[in-house]
Amino acid sequence: MAVTPIGIAINAITRTIGPLGQIAFVAIAAFALAAFLGYDPIAIAESWIQTQIRGIVGV
Repeated sequence: MAVTPIGIAINAITRTIGPLGQIAFVAIAAFALAAFLGYDPIAIAESWIQTQIRGIVGV
């Protein structure tokens, strides 16, 4: 994967910002992609959080 420009970029990001930074980077990219495609990223995130809380609580 490191032979492609995308692979090189991903390796550089991973080395620079570490695993937590990479998770944040992916979350921001997914948020931007959802907004670009016309979805409401806030509603998607809110629904996901509610689902996780319901799973933890057992509702």
